[in-house]
Amino acid sequence: MKGQFIKFFGLMLVVLALVGVQAYAEENKSEGGKMDPAARSEKLKKEKPELFKKLDANGDGVIDKADQEAAKAERDKRFEQFKQNHPDMLKKLDVDGDGKISQEEKKAGHEKMREKREEKREEFLKNHPETKTKLDTNADGQVSKDEFKAGREAHHKKMMEKNPEAQSKVG
Repeated sequence: MKGQFIKFFGLMLVVLALVGVQAYAEENKSEGGKMDPAARSEKLKKEKPELFKKLDANGDGVIDKADQEAAKAERDKRFEQFKQNHPDMLKKLDVDGDGKISQEEKKAGHEKMREKREEKREEFLKNHPETKTKLDTNADGQVSKDEFKAGREAHHKKMMEKNPEAQSKVG
């Protein structure tokens, strides 16, 4: 059960990230319908440097049409793989059954994931009071999302240091 949840959560992140690239592009259009590529690239470089590096396929420092086409091709390829490998999950996300995941379906899936993540976080903290104490860095009696995330990242880093071979399996 735990393994299925982790697998589901990971796949949802991939799908949401792929759809998120399209949403980011839509969000950053100017009045004429498109933002200047150099301005868009600078904005993305500042706001999301890891994403910028990933999208700048030719490494020229600007996200141009060729980079966008390469990203779209990669997104389409991954989505096809996702559909082939996880038809049950696609059915769960694709509420209207059109074979695509719309923004509304993405938002609904994201909300379900957020709720499940919150439930799991609360359950974990309830069952591990000693960990709750360690994670509550400001000692207010509550573990915020940021405190929990910092603890999770520190734990992940520690595990990767113990077992560097696992990094190739994760990333």
